[in-house]
Amino acid sequence: MKQTLFIVFLSCLVWAGCTTSDEYQKQVALPNGGWDSGFKPEFEMQITDTQALYDVYILLRNDDSYNFSNLWVKLHILPPGDSVYKIYDRVELPLSDAKGYWLGRNFGDTWEQKVEIAANDSTMFNRPGTYKIRFEHIMRTDPLYGILNIGLNIKRKS
Repeated sequence: MKQTLFIVFLSCLVWAGCTTSDEYQKQVALPNGGWDSGFKPEFEMQITDTQALYDVYILLRNDDSYNFSNLWVKLHILPPGDSVYKIYDRVELPLSDAKGYWLGRNFGDTWEQKVEIAANDSTMFNRPGTYKIRFEHIMRTDPLYGILNIGLNIKRKS
């Protein structure tokens, strides 16, 4: 009986390791509790289905020491086979409402946002292969204190 359970468990692990996911998610911590403009976090993922639609989100974590109600970032994309990053878009991430209350989920004095930046965009991933996406903050203040993490979440539409 124990041997049968072990084989079933091992088979499940192997099967789970061989399946592809319809979602990519990764976050990086920003050093020293702030985001220096020279630090441009980069994310790398495989896109195999270029016919699918994808929703793309920026994940952001800030604390109460952040002095602004928004964050402007520039999105750079390196498609498969290219050697030069293309500027995809400039994106404004609203972090608080008009009254100054932080948006997103609260964890003590830390706030977590998931902001959609490209919904149903069929032009972003039009070639199969490895894509690299890099974020650059384009705020006037440098470094930006209070920004703790930034990340990327890509979901394939079902």
